[in-house]
Amino acid sequence: MSTSTARVKPPRPVFKRSRLGCQTCKRRRKKCPERYNEEGVCERCELGGFECEPGSSKGPLRRSATTSQGSTPESSSSPEIPSPHPRPQPPPFHQPSPLNLPSASPAQPSYSFPLPALPALPALPHSQYISNHPYFSGYTEPSNLALTQPFGPAAPNSFSTFGDLSYSAALLDIFNSLPPSMSLPGYYSPSTELGNTLLGVGRGGMGGEGWKPRPVHDLRTFILKELGEGEDPNTVEDERDLNLTATLYCDFDEEWLRVWQPRQRQLVKEVMYGTVTGSPSSRAACLAVAAGLRARLLSPNDSRREAFIKRSDSYHDQAMQMLMSAPFEVQAGALFDLMIQRTEQYGPSAGYAIQELINALIVSHPQLGPHPIPFIPGAPGHLNYILQGFFVMDVLRSLALPRRTLFDISSSASLPAFTLIGDVTIDKDKEFMKGVKPMLFLFAGRMCNLAMDEKEGLMAPAEVVARAEVLEREIIEWQPSKDQSEERSAEDELECFATQEMWRHALLINLRQVLYHLGSLHTSIRTSVDSIIAFGCASPSPSSSSSASSTPLIPDSSSYLERAVPWFIAATCATCKHDRAITRQAFGFKSPFFGVNNLPIAEMIWEATDRAGYPLEWRSVLEKGGVSMMFV
Repeated sequence: MSTSTARVKPPRPVFKRSRLGCQTCKRRRKKCPERYNEEGVCERCELGGFECEPGSSKGPLRRSATTSQGSTPESSSSPEIPSPHPRPQPPPFHQPSPLNLPSASPAQPSYSFPLPALPALPALPHSQYISNHPYFSGYTEPSNLALTQPFGPAAPNSFSTFGDLSYSAALLDIFNSLPPSMSLPGYYSPSTELGNTLLGVGRGGMGGEGWKPRPVHDLRTFILKELGEGEDPNTVEDERDLNLTATLYCDFDEEWLRVWQPRQRQLVKEVMYGTVTGSPSSRAACLAVAAGLRARLLSPNDSRREAFIKRSDSYHDQAMQMLMSAPFEVQAGALFDLMIQRTEQYGPSAGYAIQELINALIVSHPQLGPHPIPFIPGAPGHLNYILQGFFVMDVLRSLALPRRTLFDISSSASLPAFTLIGDVTIDKDKEFMKGVKPMLFLFAGRMCNLAMDEKEGLMAPAEVVARAEVLEREIIEWQPSKDQSEERSAEDELECFATQEMWRHALLINLRQVLYHLGSLHTSIRTSVDSIIAFGCASPSPSSSSSASSTPLIPDSSSYLERAVPWFIAATCATCKHDRAITRQAFGFKSPFFGVNNLPIAEMIWEATDRAGYPLEWRSVLEKGGVSMMFV
């Protein structure tokens, strides 16, 4: 008797997690590849930026596994990239420089918020540095942009933010067609009278009877007179807003002038604002900024708001037309004001378009060229001071939009020193902003250029890692020299020290993100975020007491301008409600005169991170959303 047997399908293989897998993958319900690097981090946690918790200790010892650039988690047979040189263990991260404080102050600074312990940074293997995260192209200028072409009230999105950087032939032709404003070897321009008299040099040489720059109160009177047309003098609110507008422009909220001593501060004001009133184009650029500020101080429902915006655009167009026949230093100073006006009026993309005009102006200059240092030998001090301002803008832009710096910072370890006016000298260690030394911007610029070398394939991955390690060690070990000529109180010393440390941690976060390709959940990045928040919440006054709230309050004396970069970088890595609440409060210190409100951008990054369920690289989030940002 034959019996028919039904064909039975073999059972499906059931995946069972090995006890050798890490606890992090088990908790995330992911299959652990069970391939670990020298630090005991599995490939999945390494690529995702998670903290890899070890699994059961009963299994065999973990073996070391590395992946090279371009490899996938499934392939572990690729050879390990050899280290160009053994990396020494870094010293403990937090090495505060000794402060020369008065004897009455305590030896150890007293903060209202306890600072977290900063452990020594681990020596990360190269396999953690190299990843497959793509870079994003930089900003490109509009090819048809010219000095004579006025900006219309177009939306900021009309400017391409993430294109490749290239200077248009139209821009260079415009500047090359202008009469030479300087001749080699000495410095000369049609406005020699203006430049010489700003330094106290008349026709008869130093000490002669030259033209005197207008005092600051004359500039204030000029703004009040021009903007006061059509205003009702009997209205208290109008008079108050007009005075506030002139005060904010003339003083810049005292933020960028806080680096000067009281005696020097007035001299710097007279020099810089004397240049504003020295030519019709610079006066028009000043009024463009002031009219835009006046509109922002009005309520959104005020009928005069639109009229002031139109006046601001009209002043902008007048300044652009008159710049064609202006000398170089007048063009540079006026474009600085116009960049502020475009940014505040239409957003960062419009401001970056003005920066492209500034870059083209610099490239076409015979004593600067395509890759210069921010200094012209023999030029008036105020012009070199403006060039240093352009250098700061250039570095901040390279941090926000991955691109190379226009200025050459690879061959020089410091910026040249020069005399601004009288005995006011700007040396290599003179702070750009209170607590922000030039070396911090040099570190940031080198970081941006190194990232572009990797993106463009100009440097082997092993060499990129080796140079990144050198730069990382320089940032960690850097100790700023103290200017003995400056007299600061103990509170000012502590405030500068806190700002300096916030910048140090922000640069380390950016370096590990763009060069080591680490995620924001990496231990070293989390430590730096905690330190930025701790230093930002530290009160410079030892007598102040901390709030009873669980969220520490940022001191009211904290300035936003010099801490805008660390706060934003910390916000991009903030994953918990506590950190986000503190960074959200920090954005509230923005100056009403100039300073992009980046809180909506930070909230956009947080929303995208929460929606994805894991941290995202913030530049990719902005690129995907078509949003551009500017640090200050």
